Amino acid sequence: MKIRSDFVTNSSSSSFIIFDIHHPTLFEMLNRFGIEIRNTVRNHFTAGMEVVLPSGKSMKLWEKEADCLPYYDESSSISNWIISIILNEIESVWPVKEMDEYSDFTLELLNLLNNKEIINFDMENCKEWNKDLLDNQLSKLDVMDSDIIAADVEFNSGFEGEITQLEYIAMRNGCYLHIDVDELDTGEIESLDNRNIFIVDEAIEDMSTIQEIIEGGNANIVTEISKNVDYIICNNKNRNKSIIKIAEDFCIPVISEKGFISHFGDESFFEDEDIYNELFECTYAGDFYEIFYKYGIGKVLRKIN
Repeated sequence: MKIRSDFVTNSSSSSFIIFDIHHPTLFEMLNRFGIEIRNTVRNHFTAGMEVVLPSGKSMKLWEKEADCLPYYDESSSISNWIISIILNEIESVWPVKEMDEYSDFTLELLNLLNNKEIINFDMENCKEWNKDLLDNQLSKLDVMDSDIIAADVEFNSGFEGEITQLEYIAMRNGCYLHIDVDELDTGEIESLDNRNIFIVDEAIEDMSTIQEIIEGGNANIVTEISKNVDYIICNNKNRNKSIIKIAEDFCIPVISEKGFISHFGDESFFEDEDIYNELFECTYAGDFYEIFYKYGIGKVLRKIN
């Protein structure tokens, strides 16, 4: 679906971030290094957490504001991204600073990670770093993602009234879901080929159109929910909480009937709907997944390990 991009609702920039990543392996590793993570539940990394280094220097992540944080999609893993947001000064510097211009907190953390061989900087001869270098250095943490128990991330931003990014990520039980909008265009209609669709049909208004889209897309209607289900069509989530809970456990995207038709069938289904205000609101208030559910807006990537 092409979203109108000529509508400017706000002249200032906006951003929103919320995340809860249950990652005991990384949490305990940082504890062993003498790094405390406060203002959060143990073994959880969350927006608003405070990071305290062995020297006592500390840094608190913003809650809901994301202006200075690295974009999630610029990191090679969730584990990598967590450390990147702790080293968040790197995102706010253009051009790159020299090493002696960074804060004492950042330099202490860099030295600590270097001494523990998480990164491999020549601190005496390295005068500056950039985002690509940091990501390459931290990519050795990628293997730790398999130890994540659960993760939920929403990261949205807008600039001068235009949406620059809407992103939702979930990870549980070896399943991964990523939904995003980039530059206001979700691209071509997603293929349904060989997908498994579970329909909660008690409130479906146009079953014939749903069936036509599924059959025409060479997909399958299934009668049981498992991690192999690719989409759940449900018009009333409140009345089907047990089904929604299973969807959450296996990171199965839940979508409304109208959203499904828009996402896989008629991309002009909502052409008369002025939904840009709702989309832009996500850049400062969140809840992008609900917009996807209602309108089918977003590129969807789901993987099962």
